[in-house]
Amino acid sequence: MQPALATQAADPAPPPADPAPGTLRWTTAAVTAGVGVLVIALLAGGGRPGASGAARPDDGTVTGWGLPVTKFLMDGSSLLTLGFLIAGVLLVPSLGEELSGTGLRCTRLAGRWALLWAASALALVAFYASDVLGEGLGAIGWAGLGSFARNVPFGQALLTVAVAALVVAASAPLVLGVRGGLVLLLVAVIGVVPPAFNGHSVLAGSHDIAVSSLVAHVLAVSLWVGSLAALLVVSARSGGALVFALPRYSPLALWCLVAVGASGIASAWIRVGSWQGLVDSAYGLMVLGKVAALVVLGTFAWWTRRILIARLHDPGVDQRALRASFHRVAAFEVTLMAATVGLAVAMSRTPTPVPRNGGVPATYAAGILGYDVPPLTFHRLLTLWRPDLLVIGTLATFAFLYLDGVLRLRRGGVRWGVGRTLSFCFGLLLILVVLCSGVGTYGRAMFSVHMIQHMTLTMVAPIFLALGAPITLALRALPAARAGEAWGPREWLLAMLHSHWFRVISHPLVALAIYVVSLYGLYFSPLFEMSQRSHVAHLVLHLHFVLAGCLFFWCVLGIDPMPRRLSPPARMLLLFASLPLHAFFGIVLMSTKTVIAGDWYSQLRLSWVGDRLADQQLGGGIAWGFGEIPSILVLGVIFVQWVRSDEREARHADRRIDAGDNSRLEAYNAYLAQLAEHDSSTS
Repeated sequence: MQPALATQAADPAPPPADPAPGTLRWTTAAVTAGVGVLVIALLAGGGRPGASGAARPDDGTVTGWGLPVTKFLMDGSSLLTLGFLIAGVLLVPSLGEELSGTGLRCTRLAGRWALLWAASALALVAFYASDVLGEGLGAIGWAGLGSFARNVPFGQALLTVAVAALVVAASAPLVLGVRGGLVLLLVAVIGVVPPAFNGHSVLAGSHDIAVSSLVAHVLAVSLWVGSLAALLVVSARSGGALVFALPRYSPLALWCLVAVGASGIASAWIRVGSWQGLVDSAYGLMVLGKVAALVVLGTFAWWTRRILIARLHDPGVDQRALRASFHRVAAFEVTLMAATVGLAVAMSRTPTPVPRNGGVPATYAAGILGYDVPPLTFHRLLTLWRPDLLVIGTLATFAFLYLDGVLRLRRGGVRWGVGRTLSFCFGLLLILVVLCSGVGTYGRAMFSVHMIQHMTLTMVAPIFLALGAPITLALRALPAARAGEAWGPREWLLAMLHSHWFRVISHPLVALAIYVVSLYGLYFSPLFEMSQRSHVAHLVLHLHFVLAGCLFFWCVLGIDPMPRRLSPPARMLLLFASLPLHAFFGIVLMSTKTVIAGDWYSQLRLSWVGDRLADQQLGGGIAWGFGEIPSILVLGVIFVQWVRSDEREARHADRRIDAGDNSRLEAYNAYLAQLAEHDSSTS
């Protein structure tokens, strides 16, 4: 793609006049709607300061009203920071690896909003300290605020938010390229999620499901609302950017709509508890209000996707009038979204039908894990499911993308093997089973069941995922850069595969080291107990298992393109090198006399488990013997690849000979003649 063409497409000349409402006008309307709904919901729902039955002590008017208003400002500024980064880096077309003028403006605006984000997060530290301690701001003092920020999980979360926001604010003016923008976007995402990990969901019953639902909800809302608000600003300054950005935003909005709806239902049901609680409580009525707002927003999203995008590319349509229509619809949508955010903040202060602390747990395990763990049976291992929205949503997304790629190839007349599709989907199904079935339920309570999870996620599921050749499918099915764009999805994937850092981590020896060293580094350090104590850390641990296994078997199987393709004998050697290291790990577990994470397991007080050391030794036996069948499967695949490679080489040689190309045969005969001449001369 020529740079001049990309520049022309990315930064078209602005129109002589902007027929849309001014940015200040709809921003004022959105803030007014959000704060207004927040105040009304607090007054009507019982979350106002000093309300009878409020979930917090009456800590004064300043804290009582300042906390929710400041939280609304923090949520709103974080949405806009994330939205402008997404618009500048992903939605607006770039100039190759450099951001366009519109993209640079978006990152600069993101930096400005990040300042408000950081300031409101720091202010919330003071308000939450006053809220938790039940004292006025003046009575806490700097020492109390510092102690709250350092020692209380929610204070630590807000401090993390403030640091991430300050990093974005300080770095945004310095970012010039897309890669730097992506790093900044990752920092912003990291800053959005900590409050969800440490909020009221942690205190609720079924808090593992509640936390996952809230994290998915917060991320989806941030991407959806923030991107639309940023798109509204971008299109007001550059009408041509709307033609490129809106088709990219529409699929993102659709996925976010589904995620917001699913996560909202799961989170609300945990707090409402019954249909009666939904209609008989102020909190339940607020939930219904959010559902109504979601339906309206979904309708407008459908209108944007089905009608407006098609008309954007119609040369017979008045583009200025069409852009004015988009501004009116988008401004109303952003205003409704802001009101919904205000309602959500009010709901966090409103008493719920099911107490946020879930009442007194029936067992110690239920109080710590958020759910009861009955004695283990084979039937419960298969049927005691606990669906995790983050896991299900992630796996469903990968399955959809894979199947969509297969359908794209078929529509283009390209055949894709059914076996590959079934293999990839089966790998995703294995992950779903070990994380959401009874295996996942007992995984944090028993070491042996956790080891089943680990071995499946590291040694079994990655094999089937790699056999599905997802990278090959993506390279064939992803669309290339469109006219006027320098980079598209396919170009970005190729750039990642050819990047220096990917060449390093995909080196077979590095992949082997990550695959094996993770075993010893995790279980013979405090990391394992830390991961068991936190649902979020447990999910991160599982993600590491899957990624480490995928990286290793990607090198061993060699189906997808890679920077270094090993020969079949070298791939067999790489597999054989990992087997004794895995087996030795299992032997160490079986022979150790100390219970790993013993403090954690003793706190659960599961008397039916019996001897924890015996359970750990059973887990070691599982680790020792688990690799046999997967290894045989991988060896069979490599052997078949080896045979097929020899057959292909033989067919290529035959075709060259049939075509009259005997150069290789003549060179070989000349080599034999030279050897014979050398032997005769020496004798």
